[in-house]
Amino acid sequence: GSGKVILDVTDTSTTSMIITSSTSDDNKITLNNSGRGLKDVTIKGDKDLSMAVGNLNGNLSSSIDASGGTGMPSGDSSSGKITITSVAEDDGFAFRAGSGGSDVTGHSSGVNTFKSGTGKDIFKGGSGVDIFGFIMGDYGLNTSGSGDSTTLSGTVDEIAGGFSSNSDKIQFLKDGGPWVNDRGDLYTTMDVQPNNNAGVGKVYAGLNSGIITFLAADDTLAEKVKTLQTAAQDGYIFSKRVVAFEQGNDAYIFSSGYSNGLKADDMLIKLTGVTNGNTLTALTESSDNFLLTFS
Repeated sequence: GSGKVILDVTDTSTTSMIITSSTSDDNKITLNNSGRGLKDVTIKGDKDLSMAVGNLNGNLSSSIDASGGTGMPSGDSSSGKITITSVAEDDGFAFRAGSGGSDVTGHSSGVNTFKSGTGKDIFKGGSGVDIFGFIMGDYGLNTSGSGDSTTLSGTVDEIAGGFSSNSDKIQFLKDGGPWVNDRGDLYTTMDVQPNNNAGVGKVYAGLNSGIITFLAADDTLAEKVKTLQTAAQDGYIFSKRVVAFEQGNDAYIFSSGYSNGLKADDMLIKLTGVTNGNTLTALTESSDNFLLTFS
């Protein structure tokens, strides 16, 4: 239905719940769990839904799944936009997006785990060690031609707040796996090969500790992404490579896909405001997790 609903789950035997968002794009829910039994919530339906999440299971990590994916309660994926404005659960909170996009603010100090869907997802962490997972192919880059990304589509996923230097983890995911940690082949930081063909299309001006700097002519986001894609297309960036760069007050992470060349699973992630007063110093990999350091 539509309108504002307060769900107060008092029964400790209620461990899971399915919420269907339908009829209207003005669905607003405050979800409480005074009985402390509720652990997993599945969201489905084709309408937008805004939620405030109270404390779910008091001593176990809890999750909200809008993807209809494996490893979670059954249900169709949500194609409406999911907005979660606040989370009180501090024992571990996980969110898995559907196809309609999301704007999710996790707990301010607990451990948050985010996994993207096929829409534009915006995640905001807290002061805990958060995990941000992104499915390859969900990024909004144009791969219609060699380096053809002069116009970005606006669907690039974002980490829009609460990202901690050398602490929070970024993962690159294969869809269809388990709830979290469904990482595929090992990604490594960039070993980009510079294109020195008469100086045309040179990939970078500098590369240090996974941070790439561009030639002066590449001063817009579109030009930087185009340079990286052209390098991938021409074989100068190999598969499963990751690099970070700065653009104004924001940082971006580019990863090449599972095979060489310009592919649909190349990815771009935006980290909003990270370089506002800071400089990127390193992008490092450990057990398929990437840590971004800035100061």
